Amino acid sequence: MENSDAKNSSLLSPSFQGLLWTNWLTAINDNIFRWFVIGVGKKALPVEYHTWIVTLGLAFFVAPYLILASPAGWLADRYRKRNVIIACKVAEIIVMTLGFIAVSIGSFYFLMFTVFLMGAQSALFAPAKVGTIPELLDESTISTGNGFFNLATLSATIIGMYLGAVLSDATEGGTQNLYIAGLTMIGIAVVGTVLSFLVHTLPAADKNKRFPYTIVGDTIRDVVNLARMGRLFRVALGIAFFWTVAGIAQLYIDQLADEGGALFETERTPLLICVTLGIGIGSVLAGMISAGKIELRLVPWGAAGISLFSMAMIFAPDYFLLDTAATWKLGIVGGLLAGIGISAGFFDVPLASYLQQESPIEKRGSILAATNFMIFSGMLVGSIIFGTAFRLPTDHGEISKLPMEYQMLDLTQEQQESVASVASDLHNQIKDTDRDRDTALQPIQLDVDEALKKAVITQVVWKDLLSQRKNIEQQTKIEPEKGDTLEIDTEKYSELFPQYRRQVKLIVRQAAVQPLMSSRQIFFLVGMLTIPVFLYSLFRVRAMRKEMAQGST
Repeated sequence: MENSDAKNSSLLSPSFQGLLWTNWLTAINDNIFRWFVIGVGKKALPVEYHTWIVTLGLAFFVAPYLILASPAGWLADRYRKRNVIIACKVAEIIVMTLGFIAVSIGSFYFLMFTVFLMGAQSALFAPAKVGTIPELLDESTISTGNGFFNLATLSATIIGMYLGAVLSDATEGGTQNLYIAGLTMIGIAVVGTVLSFLVHTLPAADKNKRFPYTIVGDTIRDVVNLARMGRLFRVALGIAFFWTVAGIAQLYIDQLADEGGALFETERTPLLICVTLGIGIGSVLAGMISAGKIELRLVPWGAAGISLFSMAMIFAPDYFLLDTAATWKLGIVGGLLAGIGISAGFFDVPLASYLQQESPIEKRGSILAATNFMIFSGMLVGSIIFGTAFRLPTDHGEISKLPMEYQMLDLTQEQQESVASVASDLHNQIKDTDRDRDTALQPIQLDVDEALKKAVITQVVWKDLLSQRKNIEQQTKIEPEKGDTLEIDTEKYSELFPQYRRQVKLIVRQAAVQPLMSSRQIFFLVGMLTIPVFLYSLFRVRAMRKEMAQGST
């Protein structure tokens, strides 16, 4: 009776629904935890390190997928997948508790260790989760099932990233009201564990499978064995490419929002909704178009869309989050990201369905583990390359790159002189402010025309930042051993000009050391790199259709 739910092909079966929502809550918690940790790090470190923080968080989360790829596949084949899923969910409760403790005691190393543990839990969960889908669905429903699975997973990604940002803002970067974050993450883990008991799968595929004691060696062997399977290996490469692009996009949507004028962590949410909902819509459409079969002809169309929409990001408007009245700017950026997402859904669903359907059941766990190794190797290498080589620090930014309303270019000579005079007086008042002050600064009341206030603030903050930088350079020359302990105080500007926090954040960001490539240029590069994938997928699909036509004759 316990197996009656398995392979009944119904998308509404308790087993499939239990798997769907268990994975949904797992994805929510993964993203809550990771983006909450990123928010904590961004609060603690200067803006120059923000890309590094996001990259480091991704690296610690992804690394277990590489280390544990082979053991994860062994678990999915050696034991009943239902038992593996339940065990992983219990582990999630433990990891979330440790994460709460790490933030509470303020230990960065312990926090990174818990991110690693969260990745380990997800890595062990993945092959059992994905391998369960073909046990619950048949060929007539597997594409549609994968489409809904992608939609649920990606909606969970939106919710998780948003809640992670909300918790980061609500706890002031992990410094206040931490119980809110702890209750949220541990509570979601508990509910997901309860739902996992609904899942009923087939018995273990290979009860005699030996444990991969060499781990790395067995993982390499699994990849080599997959490479010998020809078509399945090429499909796995396509899936790995999809997730590499997805990882890079997720990484740089955060930076895109900052460059666009975001003040709060939550303001990147519309962008995440656009790209993630786009992937979900594309996934569901791909499942519907497939009409009960696996339709690989959608793959080239997906690759073409990813390439075109990514390259079009280079034309996205500047500072699209700065002016709430100019919603058309946000609409353009959101539309391009949605186009990338829809195209990605067309690209991934046929490939994922084909790999699940065509994998021999006795080797499915190993095949999916090898695929996961390829996926997360691509994500890790891609994020490191794009986060280092293409985001290498260059020179400090220029004031001329700030929005026009922050500058003095449109002011008359008399107005420019007035701004310069007021800014000089204000700078003299605040330049000796103690970095380690115990009390908050009093806001400055600007006694100038409304039209000149933004220009005055720009001149004051920019002048003070340059002054602080010069002082640090001079102190470092005198006492080199103190160089690493000296930091520019940027927090005081929000206290001095509380009504202009968004402007202050943009000025501070522009005055910092700038990366080699902007986030929009990164998207353009991703689009360029997708062109060969489009051409290859077009060639392979035509070749497969020709083979099928010859076989039918």
